[in-house]
Amino acid sequence: MTRPLFILSLPRSGSTLLQRVLANHPDVATTPEPWVLLPMVYGHTDPDTPAEYDERTCAGAVSEFLHPHGLDRSDLFQGNARETAMRLYGQAADGRGHFLDKTPRYALIASRLIEAFPQAGFVVLWRDPLAVYSSVRETWPYERTGIAPHEIDLYAGLAGLCRVVHEHADRLHALRYEDLVADTEPSVRGVCEHLGLAFDPTMLELRSRDETSGSTLGDQTGRANFATIEQRSHSNRAGGLEGICNPGRVRWCREWIRWIGPERLDRMGYDEADLLRRLDESPLSLRRWWKDAKRERRARGWREERRRAIGRTPMEAAAAIDAGDWPGGTL
Repeated sequence: MTRPLFILSLPRSGSTLLQRVLANHPDVATTPEPWVLLPMVYGHTDPDTPAEYDERTCAGAVSEFLHPHGLDRSDLFQGNARETAMRLYGQAADGRGHFLDKTPRYALIASRLIEAFPQAGFVVLWRDPLAVYSSVRETWPYERTGIAPHEIDLYAGLAGLCRVVHEHADRLHALRYEDLVADTEPSVRGVCEHLGLAFDPTMLELRSRDETSGSTLGDQTGRANFATIEQRSHSNRAGGLEGICNPGRVRWCREWIRWIGPERLDRMGYDEADLLRRLDESPLSLRRWWKDAKRERRARGWREERRRAIGRTPMEAAAAIDAGDWPGGTL
């Protein structure tokens, strides 16, 4: 039987890079971002029904996952959802022993996945939260509503990951992106040991064509033709704070870091005082200042529309996760 493996992370945290490394293992199959478990856990079947995880993106991602294997959305809701997921992973694995699912928005349902797949392997990948924010803004610079569509990840997703690390430390392996690129071989060895995979140094060689390509989702720069992780990390402009370029973005980040708080940051491996100091020392300009103001005006209406449709804001979803109120569903 195919054994599922999961990389859990926020967006723009280096998960595509880790996925590429693990995909080099001969017994691991993967595709870019399946998203296939989100409608099962939330109980959504209609791509036009508003959902916290973004129903339209999910519908496209699920189709990209299913269609190469001769499946469609109706296959998601046949019988027991866990058995359905195992069947889908088995077909996607194409005879290999493990299927790796890397879908950042699974942070919203991390605890449900731990409970539903007791034999699965889980890796939580953290990244400096300021670098995550900066990379989000640099990756999607023309987002009409600014940071608003990503707040579900930065609030509820982060809360989900922190809670699952706290409650299920024995079931998962946590590491930081900064350690992955600075001490690559020991980091990958640790991941392989936890997942029960035999480490091979050739896993660290990044092929130009691999199973993480061919999708509209995921990190497109992370699938560029780099021979090594070192080359990939040196080319990554978003590793700095380029996206935190004006006073409005600094203010947003300062409020977010204080919302995260020292307890969560300690679980992630970062220091609140250090993050706030780096914000205070960030060189500022008026770059994108006026465009950000226009986007924020649009975002207010977008947030209110989503709140009415879904019933809660990202911060309210994070509070629910903190209280143990995970999404319902059939897994």
